[in-house]
Amino acid sequence: MNRAAVLFSVLAFAASVPAHAEIHQPTRYHQLHASPLPGQYTIARVRGPGIFVAASVVGFGLDLAQVGVYVDIDGRTVLQTGLGSGDASIGAQTNSGIGVTYVPDFGGRARASLGLAEPLRFEREVHVYVRVEDGAPSRVFGDVLVGAVN
Repeated sequence: MNRAAVLFSVLAFAASVPAHAEIHQPTRYHQLHASPLPGQYTIARVRGPGIFVAASVVGFGLDLAQVGVYVDIDGRTVLQTGLGSGDASIGAQTNSGIGVTYVPDFGGRARASLGLAEPLRFEREVHVYVRVEDGAPSRVFGDVLVGAVN
């Protein structure tokens, strides 16, 4: 699926908040997972209703690991990317809401920034998590920013 199709399906699924709307009661959630083995690890799970603003996930020691980052809104994956090394990383594709940068120091580290130009409203839940498919990164750290509905 190309970026435009993903973006249109996301916008068709989730009601976006007008650009002039204020984010009320902004709250930051963060989580650190040290030496995660293959499996799924939650960065944040926030009950709704609310507004998803953005998320950032950093992985260290990724040269021999395959790690994916996911944002689910109301049970549906709306943003996802891999935290990969070298050629596998995406270079700052901010038009699709995803930017990944990779730095080959200290065994490889990458940062994924996820969000769209307009914050997304969720009714039931926003769930930001990582999946380690193979290998074991040394650390995975994530931040999630959400706001309250007026």
